[in-house]
Amino acid sequence: GFMAGAAVFGYLSDVCGRRTTTKLAMSLFITSAMLEGTSPSAIVYALLRFVTGTAVSGFGLVAFTLTSEMIANEKRSLYGVSTNACFA
Repeated sequence: GFMAGAAVFGYLSDVCGRRTTTKLAMSLFITSAMLEGTSPSAIVYALLRFVTGTAVSGFGLVAFTLTSEMIANEKRSLYGVSTNACFA
């Protein structure tokens, strides 16, 4: 789901705008996460986890890009490194 979200939401952010795509990804995340708790079977749960992963990826990547575009060019690399240092 994470890789699919990067591709889908990356394209949508270029076409529809970053704020709209961020709102869409967050809405999809909230909806799918709530539905996970009521899933009637393991297959439905797995599909909802895929959708949740897609939405989390889309939200995270688009929000990072939107935030980094608001930062001055000379500080942007420091922001990118410090934000992603916890994943290294």
